[in-house]
Amino acid sequence: TWGHFLSVYFFSMKLQLLLMLLLAAAQCGVARIMRAKHNPITNEFRTVTDVVFFDVTMDDEPIGRIEIGLFGRAVPKTVTNFAKLASKTRKYTFKDTPFHRVVQGMLIQGGDVVKKNGRGGWSIWGDTFEDENFRLLHTEPGLVAMANIGPDSNTSQFYIIMKEAPWLDKKNVVFGKVTGGWDVVKKIEANPGTPPKKEGHDC
Repeated sequence: TWGHFLSVYFFSMKLQLLLMLLLAAAQCGVARIMRAKHNPITNEFRTVTDVVFFDVTMDDEPIGRIEIGLFGRAVPKTVTNFAKLASKTRKYTFKDTPFHRVVQGMLIQGGDVVKKNGRGGWSIWGDTFEDENFRLLHTEPGLVAMANIGPDSNTSQFYIIMKEAPWLDKKNVVFGKVTGGWDVVKKIEANPGTPPKKEGHDC
């Protein structure tokens, strides 16, 4: 079913993420970036330095919050890009962007702040920016990484993996992890597909 509508709210800021498959609306939250109070991961490069929240609704009904911890020690430039795009202070933000791609058992992808259909993107560092490093690998479900179209082509698009994905190692920069709301991610994943046209969301 192509009727997925996600509205995402970054705390008080409404961020509708359109997912054409079930008319799901998601509330996502990142008007401000909060310093993590604790580090649930022991590896130095996987220290959570900042936290972003997504309050998700489907069909205008809240279904819970997704919390993403950002690994600022490992990839500070990548984390800064993601955090700034989650605020309203830039030319482009995650406002009105869709989760435009859902592959069941593999990933959910979103963050196209320009065309909002998976064919565009933008970064605070320019149209694209380089792969910062590949210190972190796709070793477990819930990791968040930059989507790209080849080496050094990072923009605003990102994905959350649903399982270990070694084939993506050294190709996509891992910069965070879902630290809360995995059940919400699974609800999004339960409706796989790609919207056939441009969609919008509010942030």
